[in-house]
Amino acid sequence: MVERLKRVGRVGAVVLGLVAIAACSSGGAPTPGVTATVTSTVTPTPPTTGEALTIAGANMEHTLTPGQSVTPVPVGSPARGAIIAFNGPPGWPREHEGSASIFVSRVIAVGGDTVACTRDVLVVNGTVRHETYLYPHSHPCSGDGFEGKTVHVPLGQVFVMGDHRDDSEDSRVNGTVPVTDVLGKIG
Repeated sequence: MVERLKRVGRVGAVVLGLVAIAACSSGGAPTPGVTATVTSTVTPTPPTTGEALTIAGANMEHTLTPGQSVTPVPVGSPARGAIIAFNGPPGWPREHEGSASIFVSRVIAVGGDTVACTRDVLVVNGTVRHETYLYPHSHPCSGDGFEGKTVHVPLGQVFVMGDHRDDSEDSRVNGTVPVTDVLGKIG
């Protein structure tokens, strides 16, 4: 399931995401559940460094919970295991054509890595991933039709998944994310 996301920023743009994020227009403390309707064509701006975002969806539970405030910190190339905020690349869900989308997910693999799922066991570069942060009873990788698949992550890209895998449409469905779309690391 994709959580609907509404973010009110400097241009009042409505956006969509795996983990819903709302930021207040003043750049101060975030307001959970803040929404706006786009009445004209605008080019949304990404959050600026230090801009607080509020988690409003479930794909990163229990690590991040709805209502929790987070601030992306710029990072060059995110490492495996990092939680990142990123602009949804082409092919990722959009609420409105031309609108921005901001997502929050965990980096599972980086450029040059190979990710595989066999019998619901997640393997990166031939090594089984033991993920203690997964939501209880969440399937490690078999959801969203990823069972039995193998993906080679292109250089300059990352493969991301939510910690609540059964409530996350991520790289298993939408493909890899260019590092250039990463807004920052969370936590």
